[in-house]
Amino acid sequence: MKKTILTILILLTFFLTSCQEIGDFINFVKEQPDPSDKQVVNTETDQVIQSDESTITTETTKKITENRTRTSQIISTTSRPQRLTQETSASNTQPQRTNPPQTRATTTQAPTTTPTTTESSDPGVGPYWDYEKSDQLYSMMWDFGNEMNQAYFEYWQGYSVDLYGLLIPDDVMGSHRMWDIAFDGQTVDIEWSLDGVSYYGEYALVAIYSDAETQPYLEQHVYFFTIKDGVPKVMITMQNEYIDGRLHFYETENHFLREKFNDIVYGRGYTSIYP
Repeated sequence: MKKTILTILILLTFFLTSCQEIGDFINFVKEQPDPSDKQVVNTETDQVIQSDESTITTETTKKITENRTRTSQIISTTSRPQRLTQETSASNTQPQRTNPPQTRATTTQAPTTTPTTTESSDPGVGPYWDYEKSDQLYSMMWDFGNEMNQAYFEYWQGYSVDLYGLLIPDDVMGSHRMWDIAFDGQTVDIEWSLDGVSYYGEYALVAIYSDAETQPYLEQHVYFFTIKDGVPKVMITMQNEYIDGRLHFYETENHFLREKFNDIVYGRGYTSIYP
């Protein structure tokens, strides 16, 4: 009887121990993470990472596009100098100048930089020039410039034009001149004169006109309007280099300038070809 009871107790103890181990195993299994949950978590993490990367990429691309757009706007709006070409259309209006003024001197006031009148060897001959004739020449050269698609300005001693580095007339006239003046290959004496009168054999220079300020290289002209012993003569030079220490002039072949200057000197006047 005792053995039977002891056997029952042993079996009961073994059964209870087994049940406890089975319960512990079930609890262990319950505590383990579900693989499907882990997959969901990984999927959500990947989506967040991809979203952040996409946001960063979009912002970077947007900044690059904005920079390129800003650069293009700067380049497109930058002003660039325009070159003056020979195809520029001619205008009947002479370019504005601030020095010397467009207004001509009147008979009561001469330009302050113009030299005094040259003494005449024969006061009874002449005068051949005056301010009225000077105004007529001014109008004539304006018309001539428009016809030739050129712009001519007036110069005098003390207000020179730069012809390829040589200042005319200051560098070729007066006691401080750098070069002499040659006409048809011969050195000549030329002096300023308000009335067109000079010593016998000497050229009286009454006006200088040039387009050197507006014409391109090798197409610049300087005209000397002179009177020698009562005979008008229009000299021209286009010299662009040193030759022999002289600035070489030749008589113009332009019939308009020769004939109209003669008319002005001899008192026949000049009427503008423009109404």
